[in-house]
Amino acid sequence: MKALDVLSAALFPPRCAFCGEFVLREENMLCRRCAAEIEWIDSACHLCGKSVEDCTCSGRKNEYSGVVGAFYYRGIGKRSVLRLKSKPSVAKRLGYDVAGCVRAHYSDISFDFVTSVPMWRRTQRQKGFNHSEELARRTAENLSLPYFSVLEKIYKTEIQHKLSYSQRNGNVKGVFSVSDELRVRGSTILLIDDVKTTGATLNECALMLNLSGAKAVYAATAAVAYEDKNRE
Repeated sequence: MKALDVLSAALFPPRCAFCGEFVLREENMLCRRCAAEIEWIDSACHLCGKSVEDCTCSGRKNEYSGVVGAFYYRGIGKRSVLRLKSKPSVAKRLGYDVAGCVRAHYSDISFDFVTSVPMWRRTQRQKGFNHSEELARRTAENLSLPYFSVLEKIYKTEIQHKLSYSQRNGNVKGVFSVSDELRVRGSTILLIDDVKTTGATLNECALMLNLSGAKAVYAATAAVAYEDKNRE
């Protein structure tokens, strides 16, 4: 190990991406307790992202060709996504998990590039980063794929998780645009976001990509909300 690495490890010891506890370097930002508690999604329904056993989507079609998530958005999984929103370094571990999920579920898909759900420009300036972009860049890195920002959010919207199920589709309707139609046209795109709840945001982004000539859009997230329509 280089001297600089030793100093860095001493000054900034690695923490578990899920709970924030200190971890050994070889544990790859995931402590043993969280590894045992996280609710990984193995056999997923590609229409809703939940496990096949939990699926209640009844085959509902979306603008994206499929959606998968690494784990459920509750307990330790929810905590990790909330940490990602304030600590971009968490994307290193979650990007590893999303990439593994993509390999497992989209093994027969050849992606041209990875992109992410955009943040309203003023909000991103105030925050300093877009957590979904950080996650997407790390995912792309793990998959050896290029990352391109091809979507823009042109209006400010209400926070999705504060709205009812029926309000969420209207909240994101018409708020995204494609900034690089030439790159999108004819491409098979992997669209990344931090969490899939109703799928309204992913669906609207996929719609805009499809209208700009994308060949196909597949979505992947770190987490999938377990709640069904009646509970959201």
